[in-house]
Amino acid sequence: MFGFNCFEFILPVLGKVFLAFSVSLMLVVFITLFAAGKALQSAANVLINYTTSSGWPDTVAFFIVINSMNWCFSCLNASTHLVEEIPKLRKNIPKALVWTVIVGLFTSIMMILAIFFNVVDVERNNTIMLIFYSTLNENKAGPSPYVH
Repeated sequence: MFGFNCFEFILPVLGKVFLAFSVSLMLVVFITLFAAGKALQSAANVLINYTTSSGWPDTVAFFIVINSMNWCFSCLNASTHLVEEIPKLRKNIPKALVWTVIVGLFTSIMMILAIFFNVVDVERNNTIMLIFYSTLNENKAGPSPYVH
């Protein structure tokens, strides 16, 4: 923390670097999964049909998903705690809040669609590493085969 306090001019650069990294990683995963995926799910199966394989009843599984989405935005108000330190706060605080939600929504929807279209067997253990491994046909570009 001492470094961040003494060299505060680095923080905007780090913010832009991490934003670029996040968006480019999302694009790499999105393009790779759709380009390499041979057996893609149908749009109706991904967007309309509802399947739960967690073992929980449907209503409990729904509320668990809603709770995890709320947890993603639990620290969204961090910019409001920095009010004294932000220039043009009437303009920059709402911008920070809105752009956090927009970028998070865009990147998460793109990643979720790429992952859901590449799930071949819904009843199987579908961890992200197994989806990458099976989609990339177990080649060297994919993750380790020891993820099972």
